[in-house]
Amino acid sequence: MTFIRAAEMTDNLSLEPVIQPPLIQFLDTNGFNLMIYELGVLCFFCVAAVALDEVRDRRATSNKVSREAHPDEQTNVQPDVEQETSS
Repeated sequence: MTFIRAAEMTDNLSLEPVIQPPLIQFLDTNGFNLMIYELGVLCFFCVAAVALDEVRDRRATSNKVSREAHPDEQTNVQPDVEQETSS
């Protein structure tokens, strides 16, 4: 507990310490651990995002190479055919 925090908790006129809200009490006791867990989760998702980007980049490169090797084999492409209507 810091000197400023100790000074805030005591009132010169009364002998009772100032009661803090439950959230502040929780953060005082568990704040450092909470920040460490948050940092760990952030690091995990950063590494996962970089790995996903690498996988997608490799997949796009391999698809591009396979399309350049076989340009005449286009799937699901229909030639433009004009249909004649008889009246």
